[in-house]
Amino acid sequence: MILVTTAGKVGTEASRLPGKQGVPVRVIVRNADKAAALATEGVDVFKGDLEIRASIDAAMEASRAWCS
Repeated sequence: MILVTTAGKVGTEASRLPGKQGVPVRVIVRNADKAAALATEGVDVFKGDLEIRASIDAAMEASRAWCS
């Protein structure tokens, strides 16, 4: 699984393409409702906060690579 640590314009596009191709990808977001459209495109939307280490650790479980 690829972990994308930003869901802005770049992060959204960085997660959308692999998700559409069936590559497991997770994006960490503070507000899951704002990223709901990504979930419909095969992206695992993970509610978390980059300022909380435990949140990052949890998001990274099962991840082989990440993009920030």
